[in-house]
Amino acid sequence: MSDMEAPPKPPVFRRSTSAPSIYVEGISQMMVGFPNSRMLLHSLVTKDAEGTEVRHVACELVMPTSAVLETAKVLLAQLALNKEQLVASGSEWLSKFQEALADVESVSNEEVGTPTDQYAS
Repeated sequence: MSDMEAPPKPPVFRRSTSAPSIYVEGISQMMVGFPNSRMLLHSLVTKDAEGTEVRHVACELVMPTSAVLETAKVLLAQLALNKEQLVASGSEWLSKFQEALADVESVSNEEVGTPTDQYAS
């Protein structure tokens, strides 16, 4: 870059009001190819009557394989950069959760009652 050239401007991001937010817990399948790759992302894992794991697909993501590689690199870099904060936050959350569980253990089933069929899924 010469002295006369200005540095490139960072991109501007605009989120459409129709852009969905999709919660996923993992990748069920991934097919890597050229020029695109495909991932099936799941949000819920249950077991059927025979004990077979059933994954509920939240979305199918298709993107250029080069973008998949760039995404993986950015994710790993961000996780490495934020490792200490992630460990601290996770430890704090686990501690609060364990305290809440200790409180739950002190409550007997008779005091709370039992679930009814109206809440069964």
